[in-house]
Amino acid sequence: MSIFFRDLLRNTPLRRLAGLGSALEMEMKTIDPWFQDALWSWSLWPHGFAALRDEGLRSSEILGDTLCLHLWAWGDTAEEVNLVFKQAFENLRKGLESVAAKFS
Repeated sequence: MSIFFRDLLRNTPLRRLAGLGSALEMEMKTIDPWFQDALWSWSLWPHGFAALRDEGLRSSEILGDTLCLHLWAWGDTAEEVNLVFKQAFENLRKGLESVAAKFS
């Protein structure tokens, strides 16, 4: 899953979203610290926002990143995995809401 700002200019310059990823990681560790049936990780995906070029920016000014989130979940049955996903996404929602309030 990729996350980035609707205002594309906020996703530039390169590595700007590293702060968002780090903040989300720290927040997620505090939300549900004993939950171990799923694991979130993140990475940056370098991206050129072509729509910014259409707005007159130079090629060097349209380079940025999206924040990619990766999820692993454990379970022995489909029902168990679905419950784990539900909890993992609820924790992600809480983390994103908290970080968004601090990062905007």
